Amino acid sequence: MKTNKQNVFDVVNAGIMICFCILILFPFWDMIVRSLSSPADSTKLELMLWPKNFVTSAYRYCLKDDGILRAYGVTVARTFLGTTLSLILILFAAYPLSKKDMPGRKYITFFFLVPMFFAGGLIPSYIINRSIGLVDNFLVYILPGAVNVYNVVLARNFLMGIDKSLEESAFMDGAGYGTILTRIIVPLSKPILATLALWIAVGHWNAWFDSMIYIRSKNLEVVQLLLHRMLDTTQTMSEEMQMYMVNNPSDTVTSVSVRMAMTIITIVPIMCIYPFAQKFFVKGIMVGSLKG
Repeated sequence: MKTNKQNVFDVVNAGIMICFCILILFPFWDMIVRSLSSPADSTKLELMLWPKNFVTSAYRYCLKDDGILRAYGVTVARTFLGTTLSLILILFAAYPLSKKDMPGRKYITFFFLVPMFFAGGLIPSYIINRSIGLVDNFLVYILPGAVNVYNVVLARNFLMGIDKSLEESAFMDGAGYGTILTRIIVPLSKPILATLALWIAVGHWNAWFDSMIYIRSKNLEVVQLLLHRMLDTTQTMSEEMQMYMVNNPSDTVTSVSVRMAMTIITIVPIMCIYPFAQKFFVKGIMVGSLKG
């Protein structure tokens, strides 16, 4: 039976959390409302909880050609392949480093940690990537950042917390390291793997700078680069919108509604991943960060 003080605390705590969630969600909801509002309503500096005149012309403008769909395909492929490769390499690096009896473990760990604190910068990175043929190459999205040392350390710390008797029993049954890794370690590492997968996927999905630096072909541009250009330019957008409205008299768009629509199109897919990874997130971070 809860006391009155506990009931008051629960009510106040729930009220604070509800207000906090509203403050976080309202800007996102405002983008949705303005992207679906008429041009006159989308530019008003007033609070709108619902579109007064429901229109989808901004979304039709954003999806008017194959450029956005092609960029979407590149971004999805980059996110899936980059996340998969990173998880495999991180697991292959973290599993041996989690063995305290591994020869040279401290030196290898030190070797891993050095580039975590010291980096060459943009120009050396560009020279290296160009010398190995990654300029204007899809692999430039995946290979240079395939292994993040911080993620390796988190995964290593998590694996160090797994009961060693499970591996010893598997060895006694004749299992090798490959079988142990795939049959025992990976199923037990779902929390940390889901957490790292979420981080890596979000990083790949939101990345645009490497596309701007290394990519020359429009067929390899990512959707975030298109969004960056749209948010960064005003005059060019106005000219494009005028031409679009001339060719499509029934559709009227503004820079505000188009930017809101493009932002929604860009961020919604990656937001759909969070509910599936949320249950693993806290456990993966806490266990992966505490073990030394």
